[in-house]
Amino acid sequence: MCSSDLTGVASRRREGTAKVEGRLNPLGKATTFWFEYGPTAAYGQRTTPRYGGLQITPRLVFDTLQGLTPGVEYHYRLMATNETGTSPGDDATFRAD
Repeated sequence: MCSSDLTGVASRRREGTAKVEGRLNPLGKATTFWFEYGPTAAYGQRTTPRYGGLQITPRLVFDTLQGLTPGVEYHYRLMATNETGTSPGDDATFRAD
């Protein structure tokens, strides 16, 4: 199974957007990743899935969350999937600017 074992920080927060990161390890299998996000840990929204590679060492991946409401606290996490299964990252939060 792939590993998305760490959801990183939210940075470059600007009105309605935030850049998020996570650590992805495809463990040698072609892997796709995305971020889930929303005002609760049920998330409800996600970024467009992107190809994450097939390397055997962890690397940072990034994406930008859009359509955020200023002042609202958001939950987000990295998700990854490949032929061996789907792996969720840890839940993290930030307050939108």
